[in-house]
Amino acid sequence: MLKIKYPESKEFEVNYIKTLNISKDEKERFKNFLNDKIFKDCKINSLDQLLTAPFEELLEIYNLYMSKYPFPEGKKKRDEGTKREIEIKYEKFFKYQITYQSKIAKFFMNYSKTLQLKTCYFCNIEYINTFINRGEYHSPIDFVNNATMEELVQINLITEENANEIIQKRKNKVIGSIDDLNFTKGKINNLKNLNFKTSQENHFTLDHFLPKANCPILALSLYNFVPSCYSCNSKFKQSEVLLKSHLSPSSKDFSVADEIKFKLFFTENRKDFNLIMRHPKDKGYEDYIKTFKLKGRFSFHKGEARELLMKKRKYPQSRIAEMAKAINVPSGQVKKDIFGKALFEDNSKESMSKLKKDIAKDIGII
Repeated sequence: MLKIKYPESKEFEVNYIKTLNISKDEKERFKNFLNDKIFKDCKINSLDQLLTAPFEELLEIYNLYMSKYPFPEGKKKRDEGTKREIEIKYEKFFKYQITYQSKIAKFFMNYSKTLQLKTCYFCNIEYINTFINRGEYHSPIDFVNNATMEELVQINLITEENANEIIQKRKNKVIGSIDDLNFTKGKINNLKNLNFKTSQENHFTLDHFLPKANCPILALSLYNFVPSCYSCNSKFKQSEVLLKSHLSPSSKDFSVADEIKFKLFFTENRKDFNLIMRHPKDKGYEDYIKTFKLKGRFSFHKGEARELLMKKRKYPQSRIAEMAKAINVPSGQVKKDIFGKALFEDNSKESMSKLKKDIAKDIGII
């Protein structure tokens, strides 16, 4: 439920093309497609143009492609003859999983800070992120305190007797410094200079908003990718198609976060409430909500709304003003400390930020 904020610099798109590292021969092969009516009608003149076309143009290409290769009425798959034709003509060129998947994932990992990859763009419930995997041991002192006998003796100059000494010493107390070991200077330096392999890993999936299974010619297009959680991508959306540009977080028209509003609906005795989602009708928002199972998933998290409600009752504006005066800070800062600063940020990418901000507005916190 969050819009992807892309860098304004063209360097973002240039680096994406560089990351794919498509050979000159392949780019020449692509020119054979330019006579296709699909590309002519959409005025696609090069592979680079297709790879970095804005989402609105990708949607136009998708619709033209589906007109040329429609599904039989009532079916979600094409007939075998059409599938074979597409495989020979397009899929062997736009080979996402075989050649490009890992490259594209790495590109998004490299831009994780710029894109603020913190929470799934579809649901804003689950976390997504990149992280550095340091293996089993993350530092020399961690290695000394936790390595097995076999691992210790693999280190240059460390004998079995030295390894036993380390193991006995750490039985009584965690070793705080490698200098605490009664070893020669050479052995101490060997342990201090241990290097541990690190690798950048990711905790997200990349969803093809316009499914590559339906339209393989968009399998590598940058703005067809939405960083998302496993549940939204693989369990709920799968190959579902949402054919409105304002439903894609990668589109400049994306309006889900603005148009869908969380509200509290209290029971008659006001002892409990239901969490409801309001939105304009006939714009496709209901399809978005159903596809990602948002009503049920957010209802499970209504405790987040209850916590805000309880804090609102515990800290009325008069009390916040008193606290601010007592510690000599602005009342706005006190509110951020109590309710969380994400409520007061325009572009917060924290998990549940959409729900919390809507409820905070609904009950008068902001």
